[in-house]
Amino acid sequence: MSVNTSNENSIVLPVGSNNLSETLNLSEKLTSWAVKENISQSSLNKLLEILKSENDILSFKNLPKDSRTLLHTPVGKVEVVKLGSGLFYYFGILNSINKLITKSNCKLSDNAYFELAVNVDGLPISNSTSSCFWPILAQIKSIDELKDDVIVVALFFGTSKPENSNEFLKEFVKESVLLVNNGILVHNKFYKFKISMLICDVPAKSFLLCTKGHNAYFSCTKCKTEGDFVNNVVCFPEYENIRQRSDIEFREQVDEEYHLGETVLTKLPDFDMVRNVPLDYMHLLCLGVMKRLLVHKTYGWVFGRQPFKFSYSNIKKNI
Repeated sequence: MSVNTSNENSIVLPVGSNNLSETLNLSEKLTSWAVKENISQSSLNKLLEILKSENDILSFKNLPKDSRTLLHTPVGKVEVVKLGSGLFYYFGILNSINKLITKSNCKLSDNAYFELAVNVDGLPISNSTSSCFWPILAQIKSIDELKDDVIVVALFFGTSKPENSNEFLKEFVKESVLLVNNGILVHNKFYKFKISMLICDVPAKSFLLCTKGHNAYFSCTKCKTEGDFVNNVVCFPEYENIRQRSDIEFREQVDEEYHLGETVLTKLPDFDMVRNVPLDYMHLLCLGVMKRLLVHKTYGWVFGRQPFKFSYSNIKKNI
């Protein structure tokens, strides 16, 4: 049996079991389109209403009425807890990794292991409000099929950063210690687990490590050089015969000019508080030193003054 109409643009569709598969394919395509194009739920609801009103196309009639049904939006209560002046939700390392592996259909080898790079930073929602997110993100650097994917381990929402970094990191550190000591259970098999690095910009790094900020004289995270205050900026001109910081000295808080308190991150097993917290290349060089060299109003090569400013012909010649 088939359905036909009198106009020349009619569509002939079989009636029967094939309609269900066609509807599923159409639903999958609409779901993929809505997610990739960031379509709002209200707009998607209007589209579904229009499509379902087309009586001569049976696949449209079987579409859901609501975008949440189409997108398989999870239902149920989310256990959001109050943290300081904001709200906090912990997704979990194990839970997020298992969801990622299931979604990507990744096949793990017998000798696979999980080595995570962790990032924490503030994310403003808009320019018109002080509200912001502070997520704990992670990448699995040891598995090629997953190393480009980012998982959300935890999320804080408030009008400023979390008031207490240790409270913010407590659940993350607690689960990390458990996974490092016992392994991570994926597909009914245990694999080795390790936090290999903590990647943050300088303000976030000092917040999480409970150390002084980048304008302090002893703020370098790698060595014990003392900074100089030059042209309203703290800089570190001395680089020879400088004593480097060590994991042991960090944990014992030997340098009183550097520490503001004890961080819960010291509880992470096999984690070096100096070596496993790398320098932030993007903010230090690309958006830091290089940006200053280019756009400084006095010394900048492009927007500065003579004799520092390059001529237009010189810039054009060397680009």
